[in-house]
Amino acid sequence: MKSDLKVSLNGGIHPLPNSPHWNSFKVAVHLVIAIALAFLGAWFLPKGYNLSAVIVMELYMIAVIGKGKLDHPLGILINERNLMSLSRLQMTLWTVLFTSAYFTLLIENISLHPGEQLQLQFDSTVLALMGISSVSAILSPMIQGTKKNREIDANLKAQLIQGAANCYNKSTEEIESSMQGTLYANPSYKDARFSDIFEGEEMQNHAYIDVAKVQMFLFTMMAFLVYGATIFSLVITRDPGTITSFPELPEEFIGLIGISNGGYLTSKIINFTKSTPT
Repeated sequence: MKSDLKVSLNGGIHPLPNSPHWNSFKVAVHLVIAIALAFLGAWFLPKGYNLSAVIVMELYMIAVIGKGKLDHPLGILINERNLMSLSRLQMTLWTVLFTSAYFTLLIENISLHPGEQLQLQFDSTVLALMGISSVSAILSPMIQGTKKNREIDANLKAQLIQGAANCYNKSTEEIESSMQGTLYANPSYKDARFSDIFEGEEMQNHAYIDVAKVQMFLFTMMAFLVYGATIFSLVITRDPGTITSFPELPEEFIGLIGISNGGYLTSKIINFTKSTPT
C-alpha cells in the first residue's frame, strides 16, 4: 500500500496526492469510454459538432485523470508545490485544441475517404507556438529550483510566515513546513485554487496579483479563442481530404505569446524576497 505522507524540504509532513474515491481500474474504464465516445462523435456527428464532441471528451479525460490522482478535476494544473500553474494551463489548452482537431479530421477523413491518407501537417507557426508553451512549462520549475536553495532572514521569515498563516487561516507550523526556500507552497494539494495562476510565488508576494501572469493569461486566451474559431471554421467548411495543414498563425500572435512568456519567465528569475543562497 502506498504511503500517503511526504516530508517537505523543511521537515514537515504532508499528505501526498491520493484520491480516496478513484482507483486505476475506474480511471481506465472512464478513459476507454471517453475515447470510444470521441471516436463515435468524430465519425457520426455533423461538421463542427464532431470537433466539439472530441474536445469535450478530451477535457473529460483530463478531469478523470485529475480526479483519479488528486481528487480534483483540474488536478493536471496542480504542481509539486500544491499550486495551480499558469504554464500548465497554457500547455494543456493548446494540446487539447490541436490533438482534438487532428483526431477529428483524421476520423472524418477515414469515414469519408476510406483508404486515403490524411495529408494534414503542422504549420511552422503552430510548431513555434507549441514550442513556446513547452519551453515555458520546462523552464519555469528550473528557475524556481534556484529559489528553493535560498534562505530568508530569520526575522523577516517569521513575519512572512505569520502573515501567510493569517491570510490563509493556517497554523504557522503548516506554513513553515511547506514553504520551499523563498517559495510559498500550500500545505496540501487540497488547498490548490484556480486563482493561484494569477498570484506571486514567493513568501513576499504570494498574496498579490502577478501582472506578468495576468498578461500571459490574457494573451494566451485571446490567441486560443481566435485560433480555435479559425480551426472550427476550417473543420466546418472544408473536406478533410483537401486540408494539407493547420491554419497559419499570424506572426503578431506568435510575437505576443513569445513576449508574454518571456515576461512570465523573467519575473520568476527576480528575487522578490530578501534572502541569501544556502
